[in-house]
Amino acid sequence: MMKNKKPAIFLIAVLSLFISSVAAKADTNDELKSASQAAQRDFPKFLKSMRSDKYLGIKANDKIELAEPIQVYEILKDVLEKMPAAKDITPALKAWNWIVPVQINGRYRALLHVKADNGVFKAYALESSPGNNFYDSLQKLRKVWSDKGKDAFRLVNCSDPRVYFYVVTKVTEPNLTPLTGGFTIKDRMWFIPPENLASPQPAVETIAELKEFWAKGLRWGPFGGLVQEG
Repeated sequence: MMKNKKPAIFLIAVLSLFISSVAAKADTNDELKSASQAAQRDFPKFLKSMRSDKYLGIKANDKIELAEPIQVYEILKDVLEKMPAAKDITPALKAWNWIVPVQINGRYRALLHVKADNGVFKAYALESSPGNNFYDSLQKLRKVWSDKGKDAFRLVNCSDPRVYFYVVTKVTEPNLTPLTGGFTIKDRMWFIPPENLASPQPAVETIAELKEFWAKGLRWGPFGGLVQEG
């Protein structure tokens, strides 16, 4: 009788994990829908200021559309510093706000920021920085790692260093790849995005670079740019 208990316990554990996974996906889909609805509802009040932005150069017949929202995760530095470099980095990521790319004639040119306030989603800011390479990089990332409108990546924001990373969720090997970065300090390039976004960087490499960055006391100065403490 004792021999039959282990398979039963194992089956219960597998079912439990499956149910948790389904519930998590349902929550994510609900939030995606809520973020999209909030963006569509609130965007018109930002559109007037966007049209008047002379740097964007929007013309009357330009086609302006909202792309699908993207959830942004933030890196928990205290958690990541204590983790073995080769492990899955998911425990060091925390769901943050949402961004909705604004397309002008099919090209990402601005971002609408959306967040949940006491469970109610609303757009709270429009970011439009002409010449911002992040917009183009984000659009390229979606072309590579999205299928039928479903993103197969997590977008990760790090405030110090000020870099966006991405985690490809359909790849089994733990990965963490710079999407922006490539800045120089003391004749060394830090957090260099790959030339081909289809080639994710092993998490062990990126985590080691992050830990080295923090260990050296590097940080963003109050007026922009990197400084070194001490």
